[in-house]
Amino acid sequence: MKHAVVLGAGGFLGGWVVRELAAREIQVTTVGRAGGPQASALDIEADILDLDLVGLCNEADVIFHLAGSGDVPHSLEQPGVDLRANLQTTVALLDGARRAKDPPRVVLASSAAVYGESVTVPMSESHPLLPISPYGVSKLAAEHYLRVFHRLHGVPGIAVRPFSVYGPGQRKLVVHDLLKRLLAGEDPLLISAPADVTRDFVYVADIAAAMVGLAERAPAQAEAYNLASGRATSLQELFGGLRDAAGYDAEAVFIQGQAPGNPAHWYGDPSKAASLGVTMDTPLASGLAATAVWLKESPS
Repeated sequence: MKHAVVLGAGGFLGGWVVRELAAREIQVTTVGRAGGPQASALDIEADILDLDLVGLCNEADVIFHLAGSGDVPHSLEQPGVDLRANLQTTVALLDGARRAKDPPRVVLASSAAVYGESVTVPMSESHPLLPISPYGVSKLAAEHYLRVFHRLHGVPGIAVRPFSVYGPGQRKLVVHDLLKRLLAGEDPLLISAPADVTRDFVYVADIAAAMVGLAERAPAQAEAYNLASGRATSLQELFGGLRDAAGYDAEAVFIQGQAPGNPAHWYGDPSKAASLGVTMDTPLASGLAATAVWLKESPS
């Protein structure tokens, strides 16, 4: 890999992938939404659907497609907006890739939301694909388009399925929201989910390194890879880790009832990626501590 394009470079995960590529001395072209919070640092500010995607694909060895929506509740309220952000942009990119002189590898940021509720755990890539939110459906449809474009046009690519990503720079979702409230002194901390809900929390630096590693090593025949730690963490356990990271001796009150679109138990099998030498093993305590340090220094 000599030249990579990162779509969604102004976002949380996109920024980490850009840093990982730069650390490996790979030339990077950064593309993000015009008017976004990181727009001034981008090489190209534009909506993906307004880009010369054929031209970008002619320049790059690999294109990381990290743009789109990652918000399950928003997808329930605005499924059409979610569809445009996650599927229409993917189809446009793949069409640009297949028209290029030499199609680049496409690394599609899918999601573990394609699985829906767990039937077996840990969830391997062969787990049934039964998403329970419009967001999960749009990500699964994007994976199907990747497979079709590979089969019909020879576009090389992979889909990666991150589980619960967290870390410095993230300003939404459960780790950020609970940690911010703990640091603000909320006690007891009200958590709007049952204590025994489980998730597979994966540190963002591990995710970024895994995506670049798989871009270099995977067969790229439209196959999918879990980006997972392989460990299930309950919300009760997460709260204990967050309390330690924040340094506050607070208590928690858990509310029964699962939010629509969110599964109850969820953790992945990382062995397929590990077979290519790609591992995601930052301890949760270490990742939470690093996130707490960042949030204390960047509270807004």
